[in-house]
Amino acid sequence: MIKRGLREEEFKEFLSLSPQLAYDPFLLTDMREAVDLITKTIDEGGKIVIYGDYDVDGVTSVALMVRALRTLDANVDYYIPSRISEGYGLNKEAIKNLKDEGYALLVSVDCGVVSLEETKYAHSIGLNTIITDHHNPGDEIAEGIIINPKLIGDEYPFKGLAGVGVAYKFICALKTVKTIPRKTIVDLLELVALGTIADLMPLIDENRTIVKYGLNLMRKSSNLGISKLIEVSGVKKDKLNAMDISFKIAPRINAAGRINDASIGVKLLLTEDEDIALKLANRLNEINNERREFQDFAHNQCMEKAKYEIKNGDFLFIEAENCHEGILGIVAGHIKDKLKRPAVIVQKIDEENEGKKIYKGTGRSTGNVNLYEMLNENSDLVLKFGGHSMACGFTIEEENIKELKNRLNMDLKAMLEKDETLLSNEIPVDLDIDSKDVSLELAHDLKYLEPCGKGNPEPIFRLNNAELKSFRMVGNSGEHAIFDADNIRCVYFNFDRDIYENILSKNAKSAYDIIGHIDINEWNDSENVQLRVLKLIES
Repeated sequence: MIKRGLREEEFKEFLSLSPQLAYDPFLLTDMREAVDLITKTIDEGGKIVIYGDYDVDGVTSVALMVRALRTLDANVDYYIPSRISEGYGLNKEAIKNLKDEGYALLVSVDCGVVSLEETKYAHSIGLNTIITDHHNPGDEIAEGIIINPKLIGDEYPFKGLAGVGVAYKFICALKTVKTIPRKTIVDLLELVALGTIADLMPLIDENRTIVKYGLNLMRKSSNLGISKLIEVSGVKKDKLNAMDISFKIAPRINAAGRINDASIGVKLLLTEDEDIALKLANRLNEINNERREFQDFAHNQCMEKAKYEIKNGDFLFIEAENCHEGILGIVAGHIKDKLKRPAVIVQKIDEENEGKKIYKGTGRSTGNVNLYEMLNENSDLVLKFGGHSMACGFTIEEENIKELKNRLNMDLKAMLEKDETLLSNEIPVDLDIDSKDVSLELAHDLKYLEPCGKGNPEPIFRLNNAELKSFRMVGNSGEHAIFDADNIRCVYFNFDRDIYENILSKNAKSAYDIIGHIDINEWNDSENVQLRVLKLIES
């Protein structure tokens, strides 16, 4: 806990099963004005539209707002733009259509803080707006009422809320003037926890309170849609943790926004009908399987190109062909993880700019390479771009692709000449440990540190000079490894055959340092301690 920056007086709250840390929602800038406007709209019977993003944070934000406002008999519905045809955030065409449909108030969730032109347009045609967001504001911010803890001068003590966390604080503030049932306020924590974990928000401070209560509710099946999604995902409900959300639950909701229709996720999270919930959960499962197929196709194509590109420079700039646009960000992430280099993938889209072909790009970074700054330095070559240090999205004319590729490689080369550790991905070890100390009791005690994730990573241990025995490959295509080290069971997911080929030799008896997490393996109603390996280093 000390290594994670906690003071001794914070230990009790950090470990508590019933944390109490939470802040007054009215500390957020413009919260009073937002509550007044939405109250006036509800009282007058005005139509309200919740405008969200197509990822899990956006979907949970939309479901939360709609569920809460419907307890007030508000005239409320929602709108989520298409990732492919509309892209992220507010757009004028959607705003016009919503105004034409009679909406009096647009409430954005998980988007909108930089939508200056769009909010100006909305106001010019008589559509009021409340922007709730958690993304960094740019030089120009939206017009009107904005609730965002990251606004300059905002006094909210915690800046790490997800979009759904900001939406939840809005509902908590609204509860001070409107009769929203306490049970609703409590039950909504499931949605807040789901979106917070999925959006990789820091699991510290107020988020820790939110996620602990939310996970506990999910284990008890409060939200019917989440319960059915857990069921079809094959997760043990009573043991549900943040990792299950990240790797089993969230991808199924995200898949709909990537390759289909994000509103399926909203419908699932709103339904009170068990049959409909099961049907929608199964549909998300099917879409996720389709997403995997698209992803495998794109991964195989782009990885081959990346292995060629790495011969020419450390910035991997890849042109994809006939891949599904919605999964290219995931593929870029896998490539940067595998090759330890920043990766950008571009692909032609069905748009033109003054007769010129347009490509859409998505990128993921690694080490200490700030992808946003690199793009910003070369913004003269792109039509528009956005993102943050580790991820980006942009559009570019075909004729500028080669120049951007060259510049990014040259820029990274110059940066590496100044700092050769820039691409370093060293694993931060918390503690060296002896094999005799690796026990089931310790594995259970470490659970008090959960939920783990960004801002509160799982503890990482190093077992030194261990001899590997009973080494075998498992999985559908032999992609994982299981072995024993000093009588401790070890599992290594996505084992790299190329790097560790000598270990596979029957004669390999070298000692290794093992870096990984102390974990619990459950099998046939029994528990055993295991090491979930992150890295092997020959001693």
